[in-house]
Amino acid sequence: LPFPEGFLAHHPPKFEEEWQQIIRNSLLVTFFFIALAPSLVKAYYNSKSSGRSANESSASEDESLFASMPSGNGKMRVLTRTYINGKEQIIATVDRRKTKKTKPNSICEKNDDKAAATVPSFVFILINMVYLACLVMLIAHSPNNTATARKVFLAPLLKPEETELIIKMANNAAEHSAQIAKDELALLALSNGNDGESKKESLEKVLEWPAGYKKDRHASYPTTDLNVVIDFSTEDKATLKRILDARLSPLIERVYGISRDSIRANDMFFVRYDGEGQQALNVHTDSSHISFNVLLNDEFEGGGTRFHNRLDSTHEDARPKPGQVLINNAMVHHEGLPTTKGTRYILVGFMNVDVKDPWTSSRKNVSWFSTYLSFPWLTVCLKEALMVSKQTGAGVNRNEVPVFSKNFYINSLLSHSVVNFSRIGDASAPHGIVSLVNEEDSEAYIDALESVHENYGKQLEGARWYSGQQIFLNLDGTFRALWQHRTDNPDKFRDDL
Repeated sequence: LPFPEGFLAHHPPKFEEEWQQIIRNSLLVTFFFIALAPSLVKAYYNSKSSGRSANESSASEDESLFASMPSGNGKMRVLTRTYINGKEQIIATVDRRKTKKTKPNSICEKNDDKAAATVPSFVFILINMVYLACLVMLIAHSPNNTATARKVFLAPLLKPEETELIIKMANNAAEHSAQIAKDELALLALSNGNDGESKKESLEKVLEWPAGYKKDRHASYPTTDLNVVIDFSTEDKATLKRILDARLSPLIERVYGISRDSIRANDMFFVRYDGEGQQALNVHTDSSHISFNVLLNDEFEGGGTRFHNRLDSTHEDARPKPGQVLINNAMVHHEGLPTTKGTRYILVGFMNVDVKDPWTSSRKNVSWFSTYLSFPWLTVCLKEALMVSKQTGAGVNRNEVPVFSKNFYINSLLSHSVVNFSRIGDASAPHGIVSLVNEEDSEAYIDALESVHENYGKQLEGARWYSGQQIFLNLDGTFRALWQHRTDNPDKFRDDL
């Protein structure tokens, strides 16, 4: 679909053109190494062999000169030139063997002199290795592995009244969540059983300040949050979906060169950081291909997101304005900076790029350059697909610390592989924060996106924002397992409205 390029202060790569150039270069490299390189190598070894044969023949003629003369009775007189004490002497000898008249084997004589030299096998192995290395280098320099792999992109997404609306949605969701927790605690008290002790603790935690918010949904890096699918009302989710379809889908499509039908939210949540509560979040990476977070207010002090470059231990801080969205590859190390006063609200999403529908296996309209030939994409898929849950049952508990394999050595090897893939990505891609749209053009840019969506967006299959959340996939993109939270709330994930 058309994108309002005229409002962009920074233009992302033209993916289709760069991919086509990589394909053309790959074909040229293939032609050289398959058609030309073997012929050149053979020619080199043949010329080297011919030169060596000529030198050996010349040396033989210098050492000895054979002249055959008939001496009668079938005998031959042989004159030999040799050197004794540095003086040339001619010695005549008689070959007493009777000679037989035979025809020379002309074919053998010709081929002996011009026989092709044998090329060592290691040379062809080396050629193949160089060929593969050239292909890898071409792929490594695709825009998905360089221009977008480690950069963070900043763009307007919401208008001021919309940020206030989403905060209001969250407040209503928190009140509703707190009321549900109170009702369920009352029912547990009436049951007088000990089986619900763990559930009771979980409900009591929901009622802790700030009431209604979950505090333990992400065990490794917990946030005070509300899950959009589980906690927001159907009407609020429909409103949010329309905004995401019109504005976030085309932005991700343009920046990362992926089709919007391949975008699937795997987790989306409303987060609050408080000067008197959870202030910050430690350095981490996200469990997705692409992450976004939208700042919703400015009534606080401190805050912001710090993005780290692991190679040189430098960092860059992003402090967007309300309504602006940060999108980045999820393998970029980042942290939430402390909110020292007030409350900071953000909307966060972990987005996956699917090559096929997880349940039907129907192919998505996404390029191999954005998926299997993208090192960041492969790193995340390898990390997620090789996880083996310690827990049995219908759902996979996201709070369990997973391992890659039950075999210690395989687990160690694969764990190091994922780490090394991440380091390769850090080394090959430039870092930095890029502002895509000038602040004074923000409203006009949003209106342009809305206009494009109104005219064209409904013709295409859009992103999956809700029904595809909280699942694990196999490496081939097929469904593997549900998160435990989804297993506990199956009715919330039925459709995308």
